[in-house]
Amino acid sequence: MRAGSTSERFLCTLDTGSLMVLAHDAHEALSRLSFIEIVGARGSDSLSLAPLLSSASSLQLLDLSYSDFGDVEAQLWAAAKVGPLPLQCLGFRHCRLRAPAGAAALARILNNLGHVKHLRVQANRWRVESHRAFADHLAPCAAQGLRTLEAGYSTSIMQVPLTVMAAMQEDMPGPLRLMVSRGRPVAVARGPSPGAGAADGVTGPADVPPGARPLVLCSDRLNFLSHFGAGLWTAAVLTRLAGLQELRLENLPMGVVALQVLRRRLRTPLEHLFKLTLGKGCTGLKEQQAGQELAFALAKLSPLLKCLNLAGSDATPVMLLGMVEAFSAPSTPGLDGLQAGPPPRLLQLTWIDVGEDEGAFGNDFFPLLQAQR
Repeated sequence: MRAGSTSERFLCTLDTGSLMVLAHDAHEALSRLSFIEIVGARGSDSLSLAPLLSSASSLQLLDLSYSDFGDVEAQLWAAAKVGPLPLQCLGFRHCRLRAPAGAAALARILNNLGHVKHLRVQANRWRVESHRAFADHLAPCAAQGLRTLEAGYSTSIMQVPLTVMAAMQEDMPGPLRLMVSRGRPVAVARGPSPGAGAADGVTGPADVPPGARPLVLCSDRLNFLSHFGAGLWTAAVLTRLAGLQELRLENLPMGVVALQVLRRRLRTPLEHLFKLTLGKGCTGLKEQQAGQELAFALAKLSPLLKCLNLAGSDATPVMLLGMVEAFSAPSTPGLDGLQAGPPPRLLQLTWIDVGEDEGAFGNDFFPLLQAQR
């Protein structure tokens, strides 16, 4: 665990027991801490920390990322009613938050703290119900005060509908095999399986290249539901966060279906949102229709959007051309659920980031930005 003060420029490394001693014997020193970072903490550590926070009157950043902080710990923290505090940044990346009850408790934690502006909760195990529970239990004042939200699923899964498997067979030489873990299919590949004939049927780590995302077999219906769910909870959360200025999403299926749901379900635009990141692991952004849907979704989400970050997603030049077509068309393209009308407009959009693959996109940015002028 790291703790310190940025204003007085001191940093120390402590365990939770030492911090408790500090709180008991040196109350003034604890009140001077402006940040506390606990990486890989046990659930008991986070529970021990909760009653001490009321003494940390200068604390601005609390990061419990990569810890065992889960639903039980969140509910106990919420019941302790810690706050109000000047805490502005709260981090729970790669924790064990999963159930709607834990998500609702996290919302109550923000309500009690009172001043949180930046929240990082990506890479937990939340699904649609948990995200909606978080939005439903967030008090209006806490929702209005939130400026930055980073959210997303715990892993990046490249789902492969069964209808495209025939096309994949030509690109993957060798006999088709299914990777199975604990009796469940988890991936598809071709070629001889090292350790074939093993009783558990689990392939070795050499089957998946380093850094590659797993390919998961799923039905067309399951693929549809994954995109539908992502659009559903995104719309539900953003409807409550009118004061949001920056949104970062990771490891989400954000294809045509998700964007359609977001466009239809979002009640009011986020007037202050200036940066949107569809980052690492965001999928479904390859096709031209996805670009058209993204253009209309962004225009409804935030007409004053200035920066769109696609670095790490599966966005392609074809998708950007779809956005160009939507912005430059004299009337609305024939998209599902859209009535004839003027094209979308993002008059403040001046920057699109595609990361290391920028060279592959050529000059597609310029017609995209000029089409709106």
